[in-house]
Amino acid sequence: MSRIRLLLPAIVAALLLIGCSKPEDQFVGKYTGSVEIPEEVVNLAKQFSPDQAATIDDAINNPNLFLELKKDGIYTITSNGTSTDGTWSLSEDQKSVTLVLSEEAQQNAKDQVETMKAEGDVDDSASSMLNSQLDSLVSDKMNYTISEDKTKLTLARQIAMFEIKIHFTRS
Repeated sequence: MSRIRLLLPAIVAALLLIGCSKPEDQFVGKYTGSVEIPEEVVNLAKQFSPDQAATIDDAINNPNLFLELKKDGIYTITSNGTSTDGTWSLSEDQKSVTLVLSEEAQQNAKDQVETMKAEGDVDDSASSMLNSQLDSLVSDKMNYTISEDKTKLTLARQIAMFEIKIHFTRS
């Protein structure tokens, strides 16, 4: 009986901690990323910008892509040493995680496209396509579908007529 009395406070504390955790807490942590880009996109990139094609090829074969979801609702994505941040939330049905870029990150993305255009890294037709897709790419919410086992987040983005997928798997 005295053992039960000794364990009772620990059991009560554990139950309180479990009861106080939020559904979002199960997704807090670090994830490793991979990218699926259709071969047609790579071929188009080779036509418009060989440098960009090499970047896309590297993104597929050596993604060096990481996501951290923090408990305070902030996320950080790091790709090749460059970080982007914003806020994240879990949907009510717990089937998706939504990432929203910070205003600074949105502006940085727009500035990068302008720099690419100014430096001639993209031609007029590629520039037109980038401009038409840019606003939705940097300002829309990015909804990642959660796998059944809750270990993988997948973003599927339609860009022009192609679907590009980014997967993050819990590290």
